[in-house]
Amino acid sequence: MESKLTGEEGRPVGNHCRFGSEWRKRCTTSFPFLATLLSIVIVLPFTAGAEYATTTVTAGSGPRAVAVNPVTNRVYVANYGNNTVTVIDGETNLTTTVATGTGPRAVAVDPLTNKIYVANSDSNSVTVIDGATNSTTTVTSGTNPTAVAVNPDTNRVYVSNAGSGNVTVIDGTNNSTATVAAGTGPQAVAVNPVTNRIYAANYGSNNVTVIDWANKSLTLTFSGTGGGIVTGSGKRNGIPVSFSTNTGVTQYFDIGTTVNLHGEQGEYSIFTGWSEACSGTSDCALPMTDNRDVAAVFDFYTAHKTWIEGTETYKPTLLEAYTAAEPNDIILAWGTDFNGETLILDKNIAVTLKGGYNREYTNDNGGFTTLQGSLTVKSGLLTVEQLIIR
Repeated sequence: MESKLTGEEGRPVGNHCRFGSEWRKRCTTSFPFLATLLSIVIVLPFTAGAEYATTTVTAGSGPRAVAVNPVTNRVYVANYGNNTVTVIDGETNLTTTVATGTGPRAVAVDPLTNKIYVANSDSNSVTVIDGATNSTTTVTSGTNPTAVAVNPDTNRVYVSNAGSGNVTVIDGTNNSTATVAAGTGPQAVAVNPVTNRIYAANYGSNNVTVIDWANKSLTLTFSGTGGGIVTGSGKRNGIPVSFSTNTGVTQYFDIGTTVNLHGEQGEYSIFTGWSEACSGTSDCALPMTDNRDVAAVFDFYTAHKTWIEGTETYKPTLLEAYTAAEPNDIILAWGTDFNGETLILDKNIAVTLKGGYNREYTNDNGGFTTLQGSLTVKSGLLTVEQLIIR
């Protein structure tokens, strides 16, 4: 008997069907039904004798894609025919409808941010749905977006644009975009969150574009007696990013790109310069060919702690400013401490001392100048404003 039964697996030959090396009698099931049965087995856990139930939920016109947020138990169905997304409550199967762009063809979910991304192939856009409120934002993509994928670890979204032969990269934090060239007609895209590689299947050129977002670290430290702010800008995962900090920080940028750093001195401080991977006092353009360490040095700036108003005379101490003063001069002082000064006024002139000023002497900052020492007037006249003596 076995020598005569040589049919394809699952297809009946007489009253028998072959499954692997086993032939079974009473094979009356047609092949189309078997295919349907296999699709159900893939979707639903199956054990012998198990029972299951199906429910039909009404969607919009021409549903083309579906995605699930397992955190919120919400299901999102892209309806190509009437430009909507049907939102299904996984607990009750109740639905809500959200309007999208024209021709929603693909949908993906970021379960960490609860954002849903819908690729609208006929309006060259992506509808971003806030899963908490169902409010929407529109982001421009390339031509004819056909697929979308999310990397929750980096909060980046990748949209394959079949018409323009590229991939739109969306920064999930602010919806800014970048474009990466692909092959001809990329119609599918997938993400490996472990390696941070993105794969775009190019239907027209019979190949796959692999986007490798390898990142390098920039570790920034601060040194010196003063303070300030460092701002930086570069690209991370193809998206322009920037930062501003007055403390040490580590940032990550795409390998091979350039990070631009700028040091801005704080009040009463001066930017002395860079050390380690950067040098000098100008802005630093740092190529990220490897992990980088940079130190920003800010020192307390003493040379201009006092100024005789209306002149070019700056002095680091109150005593030196008084010594250089002429009759009726006004001495302005930073709103900071003058430590260990013994200020003796012995010139027979009238002077005014005003404290609490900012670095540029454009205004007083509402504070005081503190003299950590003593003040003795032996001769002349002194008028004082906003000065504390300790």
